[in-house]
Amino acid sequence: RPIFNVRPLQSSMVLNGDVTKDNLDGIIRSIAAALGVDPSLIEIPGFDARRQSSRRAPVSITFRLFVDADKQNAISALIESEYFSNNLAMELGRQNIQASVASTGKIQISTVQEDTAVGIISLVGGTYWVVDC
Repeated sequence: RPIFNVRPLQSSMVLNGDVTKDNLDGIIRSIAAALGVDPSLIEIPGFDARRQSSRRAPVSITFRLFVDADKQNAISALIESEYFSNNLAMELGRQNIQASVASTGKIQISTVQEDTAVGIISLVGGTYWVVDC
């Protein structure tokens, strides 16, 4: 999670296939690759693990993505596109997760700041740096 103040994008998806909590790291890497962002900017706080009878039943996953405000619209549009679902399915296969994307939810932008201020943040050479704490 970034150390600077951002409002995360949140969405959900339903995956069909062999999806378990053991696959969460691979799912995070797949979402990141499909969106072109760093995996450290993605959290999965919601995972519906109520499926006891069948490992291949649909699984609902809620994920949050921490991105700069200037990228939120582009990322939101990408997540809600068919391209994202297709690309994510391909990336899941690269992680050896046999799953397909059944659906993705609408994007929600949090209206609450997630973190308290840590200091002055500066963008230097494409990287954010804490320059005064």
